Amino acid sequence: MLDDHIRDLLFKRLKKLGYHLIRVKIINESAKKTLQIMAERTKDRCMSLEDCSFLSKEISSFLEVDDPISSSFVLEVSSGGLARPLTIIEDYKLFKQHKAKIVLKEKFMGKKTFRGFLQGIDENGHIIIETEDNEMKINFIEIEKANIDPDWATTLDGFDLWFMSTTLVADHWTASLVAKNLFNERGTVATYKEEYMTSDVVNGFYGTGQKDFITAPRTITLKASYRF
Repeated sequence: MLDDHIRDLLFKRLKKLGYHLIRVKIINESAKKTLQIMAERTKDRCMSLEDCSFLSKEISSFLEVDDPISSSFVLEVSSGGLARPLTIIEDYKLFKQHKAKIVLKEKFMGKKTFRGFLQGIDENGHIIIETEDNEMKINFIEIEKANIDPDWATTLDGFDLWFMSTTLVADHWTASLVAKNLFNERGTVATYKEEYMTSDVVNGFYGTGQKDFITAPRTITLKASYRF
């Protein structure tokens, strides 16, 4: 396949530059082909915009010489992202204890998709994954595709909010008093976990990437009106 041929051309060259080639994919959805290259720095598995720009130039130079694609194409270079694909067997060692999603080529125990935590590789070269039900051993050649499965969900603590309002009407006057969050309760109503926001300094994020949305503080509003 052309994808595999390009991967063979680029893998060692990117390694010399200090990058790991994750995936090569050719898309033929338009008149012009799109060559998608997914990569990461070998030392820390990160990828900045500067890295993408640098690799784009280097890969373009490589492909101009080897010319594996006869027609014109668009080159896209990106990181593996949070749901990074697992494309070689070494990935399952590298991401041990990470949650992963594995899709098999054929059904096993009535299904093809399994989610769980990677436990490395055994002495026979089988991938070990701990699912909710049991521990499974999977042969690498039985896998159709797999990727890191980031967990977005989280459980928030409950809290109570008290609101109060009163209105006084006398002759031509009307006065209203409204209090929101009367006891100034501080509660988290939503959160973006660090796995979602990321905290990679290389990409411009510093400190924790988690973002919490909290309740508005106590506010008291007094309104008065006079009817002529």
